[in-house]
Parts: sequence; structure tokens; C-alpha cells
Amino acid sequence: MSYPAVELLSAAATVVLFDALFVSRVREGIGPVGDDWPIGLACAVLVWGLIAASAIDIEHYSIDLRITWLVVGVGVVMHTLWASGERQFYPRPWDSTALAGVCAVAGLVVVWVLSRPRYRVDEPVEEANDAAPPAGPGSGGPGRDSAPGVGQWIAVVAGAAILVALVAVGAAAGRAGADFGMRALLSVVLGFAAIVGAGMTWRQADQEIVEAIEQERHDVRRRVLGELAMLAPAIVLAVLAAVVMGRSAGAGRWWSGALDWAPVGSWQPVLGACTSLSGFAAAGAIGWGVRILFTLALGKEAFGMGDVHLMAAAGAVVGWPTVLIGFFLASPLALAGVLILLVRKRSRAIPFGPWLSLGVWIAALYHDRILGWLVPFATSGEAVLVSGAG
Repeated sequence: MSYPAVELLSAAATVVLFDALFVSRVREGIGPVGDDWPIGLACAVLVWGLIAASAIDIEHYSIDLRITWLVVGVGVVMHTLWASGERQFYPRPWDSTALAGVCAVAGLVVVWVLSRPRYRVDEPVEEANDAAPPAGPGSGGPGRDSAPGVGQWIAVVAGAAILVALVAVGAAAGRAGADFGMRALLSVVLGFAAIVGAGMTWRQADQEIVEAIEQERHDVRRRVLGELAMLAPAIVLAVLAAVVMGRSAGAGRWWSGALDWAPVGSWQPVLGACTSLSGFAAAGAIGWGVRILFTLALGKEAFGMGDVHLMAAAGAVVGWPTVLIGFFLASPLALAGVLILLVRKRSRAIPFGPWLSLGVWIAALYHDRILGWLVPFATSGEAVLVSGAG
């Protein structure tokens, strides 16, 4: 995916995000931009990071971890600075969850400091300019243009322009909230088309990543078990924190008071920082758990570390429930994209980062609506369980 296309998508997504948060007000707990600009800025940085990371993942099957670390840093700082009266309606972690998340992050930091790992940011695979794509129908091989076509460019530019125009017209007509669903859907369609369009280009990295995965299969289980051992201090500290909160009423009252501390007006810096850190820890734990369990079960890497970092970074900004919804949306999106790509390109490797990013984008835009759909099912299920137990 070329840089101009990334910039166009970033600009269009920023307009839709501003529309969602501050014009259509689709997210409860976020009010006027003058009061809630910190969370708006954090979400914007997240969206830019998701688009940039997706573009790199499509090109090189890797995610630059500097992007995810930047998103995490901005998320923690902006949540800490966020001092809006509307925030009382924004989802906050349970006191025990906040403490467990902070302790888990502390455990990860301790392990990192003591072991001093030289985390290597995944370097892009060098593409050989003279490498010949494999021949064959639908492979993007000889006889097929491996560069983005004019039609793809026209689609991206036209989609972005239409999207921005719809936002402007809706806001001017005073129908921003009523028409937001259509504009949000168009942004999803544009993102889906951009991922599929960029994925149609054959790259040397397509073959190299498959070979790398095959070469690493013999010790992949040992490596993820090593990752689990590295996570042990964070897990232990999180469990101990939960136990202390459950057994010590005094500790619970002290921690609750610390979270509710407001030095100026409605500003609760401890709660803000803990909200971001607990979202980071929980979303990262979901991704890492998927990686470890499915890699042990399948005997090959089932979920990349870059994707784990991407989930953790998103969790630091929008919270783990949004990331979890996005994760479940990503799989059917990826399947639909792969089925379309089979017409032109056949590769056993699928960069999951772009689809995960698109899933998180959908979950962020439709967060309150999705929860509104899910809550009745959860309530009815709980009622059935209670009646059955009685």
C-alpha cells in the first residue's frame, strides 16, 4: 500500500472519527471536543497507527513495534489528562481489574529490565526488484500487473472524497447522528476495499514468510512456552492483586479512594492511567493467550507477536472489550477478503494485522450499538441459568 493511499485513508478515517465522537456523539461518556479532546487525540493516534501498521504488514508481513509503543504511550498520557465531567459515563474498570492490570504491567516491566532483552523491531523483508512472481492463474505472476492499478487509486480517492463529503453534508444539515450509520458503513467498505486492493499485488515476502514459518515449526512450541515463562511474574502479580482486593476490605477501600482521587474538579488522573494500563494488559493477555494456546495446539505460529502488540496498543486507548469485539470481527472479515483474493492471488500466508485493525475500527464505531445488541442476550442467558439453578 503506497504512502499517498495511507495518507488518504488516514485523513478520511480522522474525519469519520471526529464525526463519531464529537458530532454524532455515538460513544457514551464522550462530550464536547473542548472537554474531551484528550480521548479524541488518543483515538486519532490509534487509528493512524492501525493504518500505518496495516500497510507495513501487507507489504512485509511484520509490524513495526515502534508504532504500537507510541500508541500505548499516547493512550496512557491522554487517559491520564482526560478531565471531563462526561467521563463518569465512560466505562471504567472494576477496582480489582484496574489493580490487576497495573500489577501485570509492572511484572512485564520488571522482567524486561532484569532480562534486558534486545527486542528487535521486525525489519521489513527486503523485496528483490528483479524477483519474478510465480507463474500460474490467479497468482499475480507474469502477465499480470503487480503494481497498484489506476482503478484501485480511483477507488481510494473517490471513496475518501465521498466519505468526507457525506460527513460535511450530514453535519451541515443537522442530521449527523441520524445518518452516521451509513457514513460509518462506507468507511468500513473503503477500508475493506483498500486491504483487498493492496493484497492483490504479489510480493517476494509472500513466499519468504511461508518459508520462514515452515523453518521455525520444529521449535515453535518451545518458544511459546518460553514466552509463557516470561509472562509468569506478570500473571502472579495480577493474581496476587486480585486476591488481596478480595480478602482485604481495608486494601479495597484504599485502592478505591486512590482511583477516585480528584485533585482538580472532575480530573481523576489515577483512574485515567489505570483505565489505560488495565486495557493494555487485558487486551494483550487475550492476544497472547490466543497465540500460546493455538500455537501449542497446531504446532506452528498461529498468531504473530506483532498482532499481540497491536491488540495491547488498541486496548490502552479504547479498552479491552472493544478489542475483543474487534478480534472476533476480524476473522470473518479476513475470510471474506481471502476468498476475493483467491481470484487474483494465491498465497498460503495471510497478514492478519490489517483485518484486526479493521475489526477494531468497526468495534470502536459501533461499540455502544453492539453492546446494546449483546446485553439482552446476556441478560436472558443469565435469567435462564438462574431459573435452571432454582
